[in-house]
Amino acid sequence: TSAPAPRSSTPQPTATQKSSTPPSTPPTTVPPSTKTPTPAAGSCVSNAMGIPSPGAYAGAVVTGKPDLPSLEKHLGQELAIHRTYFAASQVDYAIKSVKTDLAAGRLPWVSFKMPYSWADMAAGRGDSWVNGIADRLAAVGGPVWLAFHHEPEGDGNIQDWVRMQQHLAPIIHARTNNVAFTVIYTGWDALFGPSQYRLDTVWPGDQYVDIAGFDIYNDYMSGRNGNYNIPMLDPMKYFGIIGPWARAHHVDWAVAETGYTAQAAQVNPKWLQGEYNDLVAQGGKALTYFDSTLNSITDWSLSDATRLNDFTALTPQSER
Repeated sequence: TSAPAPRSSTPQPTATQKSSTPPSTPPTTVPPSTKTPTPAAGSCVSNAMGIPSPGAYAGAVVTGKPDLPSLEKHLGQELAIHRTYFAASQVDYAIKSVKTDLAAGRLPWVSFKMPYSWADMAAGRGDSWVNGIADRLAAVGGPVWLAFHHEPEGDGNIQDWVRMQQHLAPIIHARTNNVAFTVIYTGWDALFGPSQYRLDTVWPGDQYVDIAGFDIYNDYMSGRNGNYNIPMLDPMKYFGIIGPWARAHHVDWAVAETGYTAQAAQVNPKWLQGEYNDLVAQGGKALTYFDSTLNSITDWSLSDATRLNDFTALTPQSER
């Protein structure tokens, strides 16, 4: 398949857009569920950090309409995993969101942007900020997956980012036993992009990372860079590399963002179920769908019946 466009066109929620100031108002939070979470067909995960074995979670980023309560009402159960994004100044809102997710039976996967530069964070300038996050997450009463500055490609000196991860991971591990330390890459850059962004160049080290995350999209007929002839993505183009790599490094892995175009859904209405099955077969631990149009080259949202039905059929397969 053809490579996606440069990093700047990768979909991101507004709180993490490039070259933009993080919002001063809190992100929308979801009210606590009033019903008991519905168990899925899979087994119940008991790992302290919420890492399933075997099987994988199926969940989403949800920033548009229908909103999360409406989506879960349609599904008939809560999402198993919920991706959210926060600026450095939004720790209070992040903790509130994490507690809401856990109370509803969702595993929170949270991304933060940094209060200082990557180099400064690596040198310890942000340690009090990180210590505060770690201590508060340790007390939320359930598992949390945590990332600091996801999709770093093109945002600065990538080796400063690597050194930052190497500095922050031991802090999180020392102060918590319920928080999985994750790093999240743009999938194409990590596997097929410029040499400075290739996975083995930007990998902090096996001892630091609990879960390696990848953002992978099916751009079929999306018009990315004016190209309406982008072929259908075979997920195994990525998973066939990531799975063996993760096993060799003794690290778990997951898809932190994924999406497929409405045109792809018309050709293959069960594409998402196929992606999930391929992920599970290669040992992946989660698949989170980007149910949004924010900062995107196309509408990835579950706004049409075909994609919504595909996601709905996938949800009962999820671990919880």
